[in-house]
Amino acid sequence: MAVAAGFMAPAAAEITADPIPPEAFAQVPNIQSVSLSSEGDIVVAVVASPGSDNERTALATWHLDNPNQPPVVTPSNNRMSIEGASALKRDRILVIARQEWTGQLGGCGEGRVTGATATFVWKTYLTDADHTDFDEAFEGSGRALGVSEATQRCFDIAGTTNIVADLPLDPDNIIIQRLNESSLSSAYYRYNLATDQAELLLRAGGRTDVSLFDRRNGDVLVRSELEPVEGELDYRALTYIRNDATGDFEVHDALTYQVSDRYTVAVTGRDEATGQY
Repeated sequence: MAVAAGFMAPAAAEITADPIPPEAFAQVPNIQSVSLSSEGDIVVAVVASPGSDNERTALATWHLDNPNQPPVVTPSNNRMSIEGASALKRDRILVIARQEWTGQLGGCGEGRVTGATATFVWKTYLTDADHTDFDEAFEGSGRALGVSEATQRCFDIAGTTNIVADLPLDPDNIIIQRLNESSLSSAYYRYNLATDQAELLLRAGGRTDVSLFDRRNGDVLVRSELEPVEGELDYRALTYIRNDATGDFEVHDALTYQVSDRYTVAVTGRDEATGQY
C-alpha cells in the first residue's frame, strides 16, 4: 500500500499552470503555413502581423543565404487577408488570400439559394522573395464571353486554377490546371515561373483526365478515360500509357475495369531505371 500511495502522490499535486484564455484559440497564430523553396534558399510563412496584437496576418520571407537579414514582411490590408502561402521555385511565392463578400450566391457554394449570404472571395497571387508585386496567379485571357456576372462571381468564390504538380526535378516549371469558364472543361498547362508562360499539355473533358506527369519535365505519361458501356447503365475506365518510342498513348487492357465493379486503378509512379510503372 505504501508503494501504491507513493505512485499516486504526484497525481494529487496542485496544478500551478495558468489556464489558457478563450481568446487564445481565436487569435491569429504567431506562425503557420511554413514552407521551404525547391532550391532551399528561402523560407516562407504566414505570421501574425507585427503590431496587430495577433488580429491580422502577414506574409514573411526569410533569405537563408543571408541569415542576418530580417525577414521581408507584408501585412494584410483592410480588404484582403493573407491566409496561406507556399514557397515554389525561382524565388516565386504562391499566396492565398480572401476578401469578405456578401451577396446572392444563386446556388454557388454553401449558403442560401435566395437572399444574401456572407462569405469569402478567394484569390491566388504570385509574388517574388522581396514581395515586389502581387499579381493574380496563372491568369488566362480575362473574363470569358457569354459568362454572366453571377457565374463569374461563382468562379471567383470557388477558384478556377490550381497547382497539380510542383515538378521537383524541373528548375523552372510547374503543372497547373485551369478551368475554362465558357465550356466548364479543364486543361493542364506547363507553367514557367521564370517567364510566366503557359504551355498547353492536355485538354481534359468530362471523361478524360491525367493520371501521371513526368516529374522531370511535366510531360503527360498516363491518362485515364471513361467510355459508356453499350446497352448498360455503366462506364468502362480505360488507362492509356504513353509509348516512349512513338509518343502515342496506348490502352492497357489489364488495367481496364467497369465503374460498377466498385474499385479503382491508379498509376502512382514510374521507375526511371526500368521504365516500369
